[in-house]
Amino acid sequence: MPPLQILLIRQLSKAVHGAVQPTALLAVPFVYSFTYLFGFMNFHTGITLAFAVILFWYRTPSWSELPRAACLLVLASMVWLAHLAAWCVLVGTLAMFELSVLIRDRQWNVRYMARRIVFVGLPVLLPALLILLGPAREIVGAAPGLPFSLKFKISNLGTPLRDEVKLLDLASLALIAAIPAVLVLRGQARLMLSLALVSAFLFVAFWIVPSSSMSGYYVDTRLVSVMYIIALVAVRFEGNARTAGIIAAFAVALFVVRIGATAHGWAERSKSLNAELGALQYIPRGARIANIVPERGCFNAWYNDSLKGVPNLAIVRRDAFVSSYWDIPGQQIMAPIYNPGTPYNGELSFSPRGKTRPPGKVCSGIDLDQWLVNLPRNRFDFVWLFQADLPEPAPQWLELKYAGPNGKLYAIRH
Repeated sequence: MPPLQILLIRQLSKAVHGAVQPTALLAVPFVYSFTYLFGFMNFHTGITLAFAVILFWYRTPSWSELPRAACLLVLASMVWLAHLAAWCVLVGTLAMFELSVLIRDRQWNVRYMARRIVFVGLPVLLPALLILLGPAREIVGAAPGLPFSLKFKISNLGTPLRDEVKLLDLASLALIAAIPAVLVLRGQARLMLSLALVSAFLFVAFWIVPSSSMSGYYVDTRLVSVMYIIALVAVRFEGNARTAGIIAAFAVALFVVRIGATAHGWAERSKSLNAELGALQYIPRGARIANIVPERGCFNAWYNDSLKGVPNLAIVRRDAFVSSYWDIPGQQIMAPIYNPGTPYNGELSFSPRGKTRPPGKVCSGIDLDQWLVNLPRNRFDFVWLFQADLPEPAPQWLELKYAGPNGKLYAIRH
């Protein structure tokens, strides 16, 4: 996915400006954005497809309206199928494109705008009907959204490159933002109206869209990296070749440094994660595992040190039920959810959450002893704890089977 998205950034810059701009290289680090590394693959797949549709739209202005609209309907449906939020980005992008054409050509007559609605608006909006016809309608309004937080919004604007090293990530963002700004102020670059409007639309959408919506989380944060990519591709460089070479060399060097930092951090953590998976040899197929991990917010690491995904591999490698997947209406990854009517059927169950609150830490979660006392033992075969120790005295109904660097697997004595 990242190489394809990088290629599309290149081709989009070439289509918009006639040649690849050196400032477009500054957009490449955002391909490995915080939300991509966090694991929102469906969304970023949809965004990659949306970039392809945008490229198609730029390259086909001479096509007849009907064939172009038919292709747009098919392509927009593919984006919708990948992810609803990516489709919303596409809809807003095409709307801004049409607005830029109206501004440029001053075609403010009703007949012209009606034709654009028919041949642009309807093809891109028709996939929305699938929401009313299919199971996706269950998701709309299924889960309450998080309250608006100005502090959270502002911090998310500055963390699209959040990865391994805080100083490197924040400095990278500052430099990437400063370079085109200086070029524009010095008259060495200007913004293309169409993409500038798209970036402005995404900026406004970021403030309007809640952090959680329609059972999805980090909804607004996902838009930030896309906003930066579009804004950087919108820059048309008009300086000399020497300056262009310096910008391009810096962009490539920055990308290489960042990829190196990511690879090193992931390789180091993979050693302990693989050691944790030694517990799988003690888990029979079809086992029922009660899993509890600390909330990531309990630890102040800038990089993703979460262990919550480790026990989920028991699902695909041991056909196990693990009490860490989502119990959200319309988004069941396993149907039917095991343990209906109890609070131990998914990490997002309201009470108690499947997350510990380590001693001395002020954060969300529950105390481990409370979680164990309420655990319905007859419904589970194993307890898999991470970064937590059993209360003293240890429950006699738990037998240690495996100990990893951070986790311990206990069998439940029935």
